Amino acid sequence: MHEHICTSSMGVATHYPQLYRADYEDRIIRDLEDMRDNGVSAAVDAAPVCLGRDVRLLKRSGGRTGVHIIATSGRLGRFHLACDVERRTDTRWRPVEARETVLCPGVTVLNLGSGHSYGMLGMLAELKEGNFLLVFDAVYSAAHFGPPAQLAGVMWDEAGYFAAIAYLRTCAAEHGAKIICGHDMAQVQSLKDCYE
Repeated sequence: MHEHICTSSMGVATHYPQLYRADYEDRIIRDLEDMRDNGVSAAVDAAPVCLGRDVRLLKRSGGRTGVHIIATSGRLGRFHLACDVERRTDTRWRPVEARETVLCPGVTVLNLGSGHSYGMLGMLAELKEGNFLLVFDAVYSAAHFGPPAQLAGVMWDEAGYFAAIAYLRTCAAEHGAKIICGHDMAQVQSLKDCYE
């Protein structure tokens, strides 16, 4: 699964105004601290620019809580100017160019290329409980993963989408990893959460 630590698009603000109370940043900090205190050391934020990704808030929240926040949606520079984002946020972005990049022992970032959106990332987490392949928005649900693979929602690159699924199947088989889709409520309900 993945997080949208903070959203601020007009549609969300209109339909969920309770999310925009004056203490929203403090609530985010409390939630991240609670996650940290229950053994979560990193969170993957998949909020795209159009959903109001606030990299300054992500940086502050991670700094205040010690939770490593990984922003995964899209390739920097495609939708906005990298130099402007870096200058305003004092954030140093590093595009993931290689197919697989070891972030730390047991955590590998996977460059899935374009598909649902311009640049998709996944993550292989090798844990004592087993190996998990977090595919975020690259594949919405087990029904879309197939076989056979099915298209889902908005699509930037249809051929890239199916190529990413083929790669994820191979990677899962090679590592004996369970696929965790980004929006599969049945799957979410079957998982043990960090509070158990």
